[in-house]
Amino acid sequence: MKLPILTTCAALMCSTALADEIWVTNEKDDTISVIDIETLEVVRTIDTGERPRGITFSKDFSVVYICASDSDSVQVMDPETGEILHDLPSGEDPEQFVLHPDNRHLYIANEDDAITTVVDTETRTVIAQIDVGIEPEGMAVSPDGKIAITTSETTNMAHWIDTETQELFANTLVDSRPRHAEFVKDGTELWVSSEIGGTITVFDVATQTEKGKIEFEVANMHPDRVQPVGFEFTNDDTHAYVALGPSNHVAVVNAETYEVEDYILVGRRVWHMDFNADRSQVFTTNGVSGDVTVIDVASRKPIKSIKVGRFPWGAAFRPTNYTNGEDHEKHTCRCRVCHPRPCPCLGRWRTSRRLGACRHPVFCQQGRACPDHVERRHAALRRALGAEIRHLLRVRDRGRRLRGAGA
Repeated sequence: MKLPILTTCAALMCSTALADEIWVTNEKDDTISVIDIETLEVVRTIDTGERPRGITFSKDFSVVYICASDSDSVQVMDPETGEILHDLPSGEDPEQFVLHPDNRHLYIANEDDAITTVVDTETRTVIAQIDVGIEPEGMAVSPDGKIAITTSETTNMAHWIDTETQELFANTLVDSRPRHAEFVKDGTELWVSSEIGGTITVFDVATQTEKGKIEFEVANMHPDRVQPVGFEFTNDDTHAYVALGPSNHVAVVNAETYEVEDYILVGRRVWHMDFNADRSQVFTTNGVSGDVTVIDVASRKPIKSIKVGRFPWGAAFRPTNYTNGEDHEKHTCRCRVCHPRPCPCLGRWRTSRRLGACRHPVFCQQGRACPDHVERRHAALRRALGAEIRHLLRVRDRGRRLRGAGA
């Protein structure tokens, strides 16, 4: 009788553990809600520092970085256990950040200090602080890693940073209260959303000049409530999904013509979003309604609303089934077979979860797995299965005691 129960339990635990996830920061609850992409349900709630907002994973997804704004720190967490490994020196009130393609340097917007802080995540030290405009928030880095962008809400500018010298080389005006920035089309364009201005400004990266402006108009909605904030692009960079804040809509923008093709009704005060692995679904964080809307990209229709914590803010995708053979950030293979540089951890095993060991994409269909991550995955499954077995044994013993008392 025991064996079928435990076997079923093990199968269920393994299938659940391997489902991809969306991680959502809840800035009023000081938590992260973890959404299972298969079931579209919250499967974990993890405590963080005060007022978590920005969130991003390392390139190999071995750690997650969290802007704990009111704790004045960037926290480094083990996504398997939810354990805070350590804090990084971030400067005051970190709100958003971006991880450099070298997987080592974080560029952090410090809203209260009007600076961008650059942190070396390996040595856990600040290597530069760059003066920018008032109330910096949005951060982006070019695909080649040569340019970082900070947007300043009050100065209404995008600040262009040379990542080699860590100095500004250009400042460009945008509309009122810029919030978010993204490089697109292989780094040839920069898009910057302006919350109060109600626009997205498109820049030519080579010349830092404006090449387009995208405006939004939601039917039966006052223009003041149409406030573009976070946005993400489809795989081929042909369309952008743009969160429009208190208008409670997401706009679908044609990235070639800069025309809005559709508006999708979501939860209240939609703020940020992220896609699943194949970008067939987009998950939006809706601050006031405290939920996440799941949008089907093919039909451009919402398919589910998932209740999370209070005032969800940021969202980040986490693949947990690494055998699907992709570097999930850009969906391109960079494994040891396709690229000549060998994996630095092959042939040796590491049990420490501390930051700074294996820093490369983990799996590829053509290559072998990094043994460190295989061991960590197996250890997590063993811990989960062990906890479930202990629970079943406690239930069994309780039942025996009750039957004995009844006799």
